[in-house]
Amino acid sequence: MRSSSVYFYLPIIQTIRYSDQVIVFVNLNDANHEM
Repeated sequence: MRSSSVYFYLPIIQTIRYSDQVIVFVNLNDANHEM
């Protein structure tokens, strides 16, 4: 039960981390365009 829950949450955590990186990258691009 616990091991299956780990496999269930792992891709969700990776997706959240990836989306955070994308948001930071977009914010950096917006800042560069404003300059």
